[in-house]
Amino acid sequence: MGQIYIAYRRDDAAAISGRVADRLRARFGAHAVLKDVEAGETQGGVAEAVRQCSAMVVIIGPRWLSGMLAAPLDQTHIEIESALRRGVPVIPTLVHGATLPDARLLPPALWPLVTRGSVILGPEPVFDRDTAYLGDMLQRFMPFGGYQPLTRTRRAPVLPGEVGAQAQRATLGWRALGVALTLATLIVSCGGGGVLLAQSRSTATAFSIPDRARLFDIANPPGTDDVWAVGGNASSCVLLHYAGGVWSRASCPFSAELDSVSFVNSGEGWAVGGLMDEHCRLLHYHGGSWSPVSCPVSRFSAEPTVRMDARGGGWITGGEATLRYVNDLWTVYSGPTPPLGLRMLAVSGQGDAWAAGDGSFHEAIDGVWTVVQTPHINSSAFFESMDFSREGDQGWAVGYIGLRQRAYIAAYRAGQWQPYAPAPSVGELNLVRIGLFGDVWASGGILNPATFATSGLLMRYDGQGWKTLGDPINGSIYGITDVPNGDAWAVGTNDDNAALLWYHNGFWRIYHT
Repeated sequence: MGQIYIAYRRDDAAAISGRVADRLRARFGAHAVLKDVEAGETQGGVAEAVRQCSAMVVIIGPRWLSGMLAAPLDQTHIEIESALRRGVPVIPTLVHGATLPDARLLPPALWPLVTRGSVILGPEPVFDRDTAYLGDMLQRFMPFGGYQPLTRTRRAPVLPGEVGAQAQRATLGWRALGVALTLATLIVSCGGGGVLLAQSRSTATAFSIPDRARLFDIANPPGTDDVWAVGGNASSCVLLHYAGGVWSRASCPFSAELDSVSFVNSGEGWAVGGLMDEHCRLLHYHGGSWSPVSCPVSRFSAEPTVRMDARGGGWITGGEATLRYVNDLWTVYSGPTPPLGLRMLAVSGQGDAWAAGDGSFHEAIDGVWTVVQTPHINSSAFFESMDFSREGDQGWAVGYIGLRQRAYIAAYRAGQWQPYAPAPSVGELNLVRIGLFGDVWASGGILNPATFATSGLLMRYDGQGWKTLGDPINGSIYGITDVPNGDAWAVGTNDDNAALLWYHNGFWRIYHT
């Protein structure tokens, strides 16, 4: 039987660590959870308990960082570093309103602890709910008594009476933990390509996605639950459709990937591709089906992005090429062009387009791009994503400052861009999306130098501040959209394969990878 070790600082969170231990013991058994006090009474003491633990929970309170800096090589430091070196799941658990410390203030050996997601334990009456969530994470990955680890299989176990699309497996992230929870979890894995399983009215529907394919964007017509996701690889196009609680794969006329998708309304939308082979591909959604359209340029020199507005206009940027959609026609934009290399594009509710890059913002008003003066924005910041509310009165832009080690966030209010402070200590952010109900989603994390992907960290702004929600995949998240029932969907890559994530009942979980 595996054991959970709880690491904490006595001058920071001694009392609440005891409460956490009590809740976990009630679930996993009295001998399955150890703290330094109990471990000191066992043969071999604390060092042996840490060496043999199957998972570690690190309790972080408001004084955790100051204590760590005052005694950088104390027992807590040694416990955490030992677990990280062994590669066991280490779960940072925030209490008493604490936030994750800035990685730059810690020894490099402890960076993996704070550069990924975390669990937040709130006060009563949500404490029991939050510790149950922590317990779900631990049970999901560890073979505690009576719990049998799930094995890879081509057939998905179907729970009796289960209705609605369910989550799939979760994986351990790069050197740390992955997060994937649902009270009724369906697990599907396969060799080669992935298998996506959806279930509606107790009927399962499965289809394959090519191996090494990725999902690059996801969108739905405003205010609907009709969701489309696009992706693929150099030799295949992936076009996924969610309707009536079921995901299916639609036919795509191209033999290479689609990179971006956007909608005007429920009857019209566009998808564009061209990153893999630098050849422009355009798809038009009209009357319930997709059809190819001739592209006015032959190639894109960078990843193309399409964004449509509710008035029927739109833009595509792709490195050296900028296209404008007006009067039902895509044309090459020949006016004053924003700087090359912009990797982001957003359209406000008023039909104005925005773009940003190396600390500068650009707005297209009545079809003409102009530079927007932003005296409050750090000129050394680099932005990678932006989005606007449907009304156009609120906007967010995210990126990084420095050598991709520190997030930088800007908010658009009352006609001005202002830096958001304090920015969360999570590394760079490469995606932001504003939801239907005022919530704002962001994703990013510390860059993995081996894959050049961020850690898949998910964050949410609830009107009060940014909260980390975990990092369920070992890769990057490229797109997020939400639907009227409060759920949300996200797409990205997980271990170089397509990943589809589902937000339901307050938690993100992997639906397909």
